[in-house]
Amino acid sequence: MDARDDSTQKTSPRERIFTPGFALNCAASFGSFISFYVMLASLPLLVVKELEGQESDVGLVMGVFAVSAVTVRPFVGRAADRWGRKGLMAGGAALMVMTAIAFILVPSITFLLPLRFVQGMGWGAFSTAAAALIADVAPASRRGEALGYYGMFAGIAMAVGPAVGVFLADSYGFPAMFALSAAAAAAGMVCSLAIVEPRPALQRSAAPLSLTNTLHRKSFFPSSVIFCSSVPYSAVMTFIPVFAAAQGIGNPGLFFTVYAISLVVFRAPIGKLSDILGRKPVIGPGLVVGALSLAILSQAGSMPMFVLVAFLYGLHFAAVQPLLMAMTVDRVSPGERGAAMGTFTLAMDLGIGIGAFLWGYVAEAVGFNSTYVIAAALTSVGLGVLLLGRRR
Repeated sequence: MDARDDSTQKTSPRERIFTPGFALNCAASFGSFISFYVMLASLPLLVVKELEGQESDVGLVMGVFAVSAVTVRPFVGRAADRWGRKGLMAGGAALMVMTAIAFILVPSITFLLPLRFVQGMGWGAFSTAAAALIADVAPASRRGEALGYYGMFAGIAMAVGPAVGVFLADSYGFPAMFALSAAAAAAGMVCSLAIVEPRPALQRSAAPLSLTNTLHRKSFFPSSVIFCSSVPYSAVMTFIPVFAAAQGIGNPGLFFTVYAISLVVFRAPIGKLSDILGRKPVIGPGLVVGALSLAILSQAGSMPMFVLVAFLYGLHFAAVQPLLMAMTVDRVSPGERGAAMGTFTLAMDLGIGIGAFLWGYVAEAVGFNSTYVIAAALTSVGLGVLLLGRRR
């Protein structure tokens, strides 16, 4: 394991987090996050209600997006190192704007699928380049704290975006929901163009883009841990509503609200703690909390237990995802951050995508209670990878 994984640096009072570059990146990302989450809960309703699709069509529409995002991430990462971040951010946001507008006119699922593929490319390009840029502008001695603040915007968007999207679709129709998604992505594009990138010469000196160097080896260790955490994550995010109905529990939306609040509240303080103690001493307990919360979820039969699990799982993800991202940045040089972020986000997307496909079959075979026990065990595997990982 790289010695930098657990290193800490004394914080200088001159190292500010909220610089103009950091604020603009957060604003741009928040716009794109809102654009993404507004559609997350509403698009399946469009497929079923307006386009007369089946559940399998919903899975296909959502899966195409994930496949395209995963496909472009490694290439975008290397391209961001070579040619800069903001252009890829703006281009990705522009694709999200155009596809959101085109959704208003889509007549069938056949036309929807290619649009979702293009939208996934835009999301993959924007989010990968934005993650690399936030690593550039965050002060090294406060990197964990800075990435925690950055992640708060995703948590806020997750908390409000789906509810707003469903409200607009129900009250004013799907065109209003798509219009909001397009406007939010457009705001992200404008903020991206206003960013002044640091170290452009260093970025242009990065390795040439090719098929053989799209993944970054030094990011494999944290990427393997986030993969082990992302597969169980998809069991929670995808099947909580179905599990809640099977258990006779009320509105499952409260689970996501508590989860998002926990995520937003704890991300920055936990990131700051990792700057002081190191990454592993904070990520490890976070994985323990994640495994424990999934074990509790397997036995949950009431709303208070669901709320407890949501709180703990939000705490878990606040400690794991941004700090593994910080660890990834710790291990590479500034000119390699795009490739490292491309590899890291690819691993996370793969874990979520594979999990969404896998857990449905597991639940059919053994039931939801056993499914979440297995998910807890897989989270523990991630803890084992973290603790046993060694530098070659």
